[in-house]
Amino acid sequence: MPTEISGYGPVTLFAGFNGGTPPSYHHAPLLKVARRGDSKVMADLETLFRAIPVRSGMTLSFHHHLRNGDGVVNAVLAVAAKLGIKDLTLALSAVYPVHAPLVDHMRSDTVTALDTDYISGPVAEAISHGILA
Repeated sequence: MPTEISGYGPVTLFAGFNGGTPPSYHHAPLLKVARRGDSKVMADLETLFRAIPVRSGMTLSFHHHLRNGDGVVNAVLAVAAKLGIKDLTLALSAVYPVHAPLVDHMRSDTVTALDTDYISGPVAEAISHGILA
């Protein structure tokens, strides 16, 4: 067997089932570390969006705790729209009537996909009429 192939590079021969671990090329995401004494608390959602940074095309995930009283999703999407972020996928455990502002964010392409287990109210109505089609 050749030890090198032109245009390919060095050749590593198969050494059997437990004959070794092939090299792997993983590129982990950058980690942001908070050191002891550092605060992870941000001044507001806009500051948080810039720190992460939240960009167009990302998926934002939420879990409902307050059911129809939860305003977190609405506040987050208002900031996304203000910053001109588009093409977001939302992963929500449930969508309730309180999330009605989501319809406008779908119309403006701030939100273009939704992954949820339960949906009711104005958002369900808009989806049934093809807003995400």
